[in-house]
Amino acid sequence: MWLTWQLIAVSKVVTLAESMTGVYFPVLFRESGWSVRMLSWLLTLDSVVTLVFTPPAGYISDRVPVRLLMPVGLAGIATAYICLATSKSLSSFIVYVALKSIFSAIFQVVFLYSLAQVIPRHREGTYLGLNRALGQGAETLGVMLGGFQYAANQSLPFVVSAGITFAAVIGTLIITRHPAFASPAKRIERRQQPGAPVIGPWVFGLLFTAALFMGASFQAARFISLYVTEVAKRSTVELGTFFSLLTGLYALTLPLFGRLLDRTRRPLALLGIGYAGRLFFYGALPLAFASPYPHVLVVATLPYSMVVLAQQKALFYLAPAAWQGRIFSLQHVAFLLAPMIAFPVYGAIWEALGPTSVFRVACVFLVASAPALCYAYLVAVRHMKGKEPTQSELQ
Repeated sequence: MWLTWQLIAVSKVVTLAESMTGVYFPVLFRESGWSVRMLSWLLTLDSVVTLVFTPPAGYISDRVPVRLLMPVGLAGIATAYICLATSKSLSSFIVYVALKSIFSAIFQVVFLYSLAQVIPRHREGTYLGLNRALGQGAETLGVMLGGFQYAANQSLPFVVSAGITFAAVIGTLIITRHPAFASPAKRIERRQQPGAPVIGPWVFGLLFTAALFMGASFQAARFISLYVTEVAKRSTVELGTFFSLLTGLYALTLPLFGRLLDRTRRPLALLGIGYAGRLFFYGALPLAFASPYPHVLVVATLPYSMVVLAQQKALFYLAPAAWQGRIFSLQHVAFLLAPMIAFPVYGAIWEALGPTSVFRVACVFLVASAPALCYAYLVAVRHMKGKEPTQSELQ
């Protein structure tokens, strides 16, 4: 259990470092005289490079010891930050961003792979919820700290992020000495009974499709800000208050919902509540922002965390130990592909049918993912049934 907390702590430190720099790329471009078109290409490059290198990272993590891959990934990220801080030209800036994306892909896949090895059995929902909640907090803190640093010096966020990431390298060198991070052939694997169902092409295809459609649905939130400022005529202060409240409540409820997924005898019912909450959120949003009390709507979207946590928990139980790296990387690819699918679709619908139709299409994406995830999670529930963890597995 303590090893799980150490691993999550390292990951959140890296999230803090990344959030201090990423949101200030647009400001750097504006003050450096670079065009908005070039900024859009840079952000696209970041996504594409991460997408391309995520599957190889999963393949490598199934064959190379974690105790080697994780420090290498972090050291590469920290080195890229130092290069970004000293970059003087646009071409070098682009190269260093691509370098950071490559090592970030490696670290993210290896982190999920490592978490699957050390997280206590039958406590996946609880720890996945805490992991995501702490990630929300790290991002919020990172944005605030990055703003203060950028006000002092535009290169300072990159320098500080590099220092934090190098400190994380030292942490991983200590943590990965544990036997759970031994070579793939010798590591301590999660015990599975002979003949127990594991993820196959059919179940993985369903999970991949569900992740793709859920991700596309989630991207509709990006269009909310356009809707409320341009159509509903809400101020930026109201918009900021809404999203701050939404993010804060989401982070606070993630651990609660994760624990419910671990303890409930009706997990599919909770999954249904999650889908229903998100559907209500999209359906009621246009009307809510036309009312005097739009902030009450945030409660409707909170059960959606059930959907995300259930998908991750199903993977943790169904992924064969020898293929976990590749499966986790392909799931990450699904969420990276989602914006590339959703944004052009939403943009075309906005132009043709108006902003309200964007949310209707988001509902379609979400409903389309429901059968796939429910079936895969049902397989996972059957696999978990009657398997109580031993005392050593809970420690």
